[in-house]
Amino acid sequence: MRRMGRRSRLKRWRRQLLRWLGIHVVGGPLLRLWAATWRIEWEDEAAVRRLVDEGDPAILCFWHNRMLPFVRTHRGSGICVLVSRHGDGEVIARMIEKAGFRTARGSSSRGGAAALRALAKAVRERHVAITPDGPRGPRYRMKPGALQLAALTGRPLVLASASAVSRWQLRSWDRFELPRPFSRIRASVRPFSQPVPEGADAETLERLRLAAERELAALTAATDRAVGHEPDPALQPAPPAAPCAP
Repeated sequence: MRRMGRRSRLKRWRRQLLRWLGIHVVGGPLLRLWAATWRIEWEDEAAVRRLVDEGDPAILCFWHNRMLPFVRTHRGSGICVLVSRHGDGEVIARMIEKAGFRTARGSSSRGGAAALRALAKAVRERHVAITPDGPRGPRYRMKPGALQLAALTGRPLVLASASAVSRWQLRSWDRFELPRPFSRIRASVRPFSQPVPEGADAETLERLRLAAERELAALTAATDRAVGHEPDPALQPAPPAAPCAP
């Protein structure tokens, strides 16, 4: 029993140490130095200026595993980012706050209603950013939160993605991508092709969710191909749900 207690304490201390390192070392000076070596090329810089840098507040969507390049490109922008409440989310929240972003805490399963209200308030004045497949996947499958926020506020969706020529992929649920030092990165941004009506019903939101998922997946596949990578098979559209038995 004593041995198991010591193991439990060691595991807890190790988690706390890794969290501290993630917040104060990796998320601080080391991340800034690392990201400063990347060469980021926008597919359409005019679109970035029009939609993000100079545009009215919008809801920015990019997959969970592609977030790091945008931490670099919009550092200090004050964009409000939705971050999970679980342990890893605390590390991510502190990291991006150090990079000059604001955060709202919650997810589709924990604290979601409170996070939606916080984002609805924030998007009156500034862009908000959501990783629509986070915090736990499935990878490249959009949850309804971004569409619900658009229907609640009338703000448009803007889709974004980025791919690094040279990268590491972690063994996480999303295969989180770490661009290697000095890597060239291709980034793209474009508006969602369909307006989201304020007060849209559940059926309309589901139709738009599937359309937005397909468009963001296609954008990501295009950025992957632009840097010489074969797109992840998980970017293929989800199979349609089986019809209910009569």
